[in-house]
Amino acid sequence: MDYNGKPLIDYIIDECKKTELPIVVAIPKGDDILFDHLIGKVNVFSGSLNDVISRYYKCAKEYKFDTIIRVCADAKHVKSELILQQLDNYKKYHDTCFGNFCWVFSFEKLKHYYYNDKRPETREHVVAGMIHDMTVDYEIDFNTD
Repeated sequence: MDYNGKPLIDYIIDECKKTELPIVVAIPKGDDILFDHLIGKVNVFSGSLNDVISRYYKCAKEYKFDTIIRVCADAKHVKSELILQQLDNYKKYHDTCFGNFCWVFSFEKLKHYYYNDKRPETREHVVAGMIHDMTVDYEIDFNTD
């Protein structure tokens, strides 16, 4: 999709490159148009269309990433400094961090969800299970009477 006359994904890649971190775009197998557009700009990994956790896990394993930063290709407001801020938060708190149009998590956490989380909605949306499992369900009594 174009944004101001330029493919949106190019804006995202440009911001990611400013971080000076390794970049791999994990795309669905068979997306030849996207593959042809990206090849030569960044590393590209092709994997499952619907099982995005599988795609990310296999990509991270192939590239030997200990820490994964996920930036969606439609996050038009992402900025390199925001990505680095989330990475700093991750390093400080040693746990999944999300916000600023990106998510940061460990390969070990991704591996856990790859092998153990079979919910269809979390297989398709990489961090959905992580975010769901970070929340606690409990009742709070706001009555102060």
